[in-house]
Amino acid sequence: YAPLPFLLIGDSGEHDPEIYLDALRQYPKRIKAIYIRDLSHGRSRLSLRRLSAEAHLLGVDLLLVPDTLAAAQHAANHRLITQDAVEAVRAEIRAAR
Repeated sequence: YAPLPFLLIGDSGEHDPEIYLDALRQYPKRIKAIYIRDLSHGRSRLSLRRLSAEAHLLGVDLLLVPDTLAAAQHAANHRLITQDAVEAVRAEIRAAR
């Protein structure tokens, strides 16, 4: 999948931010955005801000988001996914409730 770009979506509960930043360091032209769902389980917001700042220096947004819909909306606003994809995420969330 060498030519494909990626959006990385994880959570703040474990080591996703560090793993994804490492992937960004290795493949800076392939990763277009990193979204971390905020689980607020004791992770330091300062450490997440540091990771976000490093990602920014590499030209990629690393954002702490409340949920997948917020990530999808950001991605659509930056033309990384279509608005139809956002609506599909919204429908999945509704169906899961």
